[in-house]
Amino acid sequence: MSLSIFSSSTNLLSPNRADSTLKVLFQQSHVDTAKSADLNDLLATAKKNLRFFINISQAQITSVQLPTVKVKSLAIIQLFQNLISNSVKFCQKGILPIIQVNVEQQGGYYLISVKNNSTSVDPTSQAKLFAQGKGLAICQKIMQQHKGNIWLESTEGQGTTFCFTLPA
Repeated sequence: MSLSIFSSSTNLLSPNRADSTLKVLFQQSHVDTAKSADLNDLLATAKKNLRFFINISQAQITSVQLPTVKVKSLAIIQLFQNLISNSVKFCQKGILPIIQVNVEQQGGYYLISVKNNSTSVDPTSQAKLFAQGKGLAICQKIMQQHKGNIWLESTEGQGTTFCFTLPA
């Protein structure tokens, strides 16, 4: 699958990236309709879009077999890109980022988790991240569009796990 919301000239580390991403997502939300999509393909596209960033950081990203669900593909690619880039950006210096994507079915939903070995997030700051952090605010809007939820779990010294649900 060859879906990319970034042009080849997009700087993933630019402070204006989140603003431009919000504009692109808003524009594409009108044309990106929910269709059955293999989340493995969408994750692979997100990794391909971030390949330069992943290669420089030497991040190791693994995933279990993900399901096929009805989603807006471009939005879910953006969600994976934001979660992966946050996992890499907030990894401690001198430590290679390790990211694991898992899934489990819970009733009528899939619970997808993106676990990393980045710095842990203080419990009192967690709610603010989804309001103030543009990347996570985008993720929250994407999940609202998909009638799912997103949150994070973090334990000191054990990294952070971003969890989100999608209807099965």
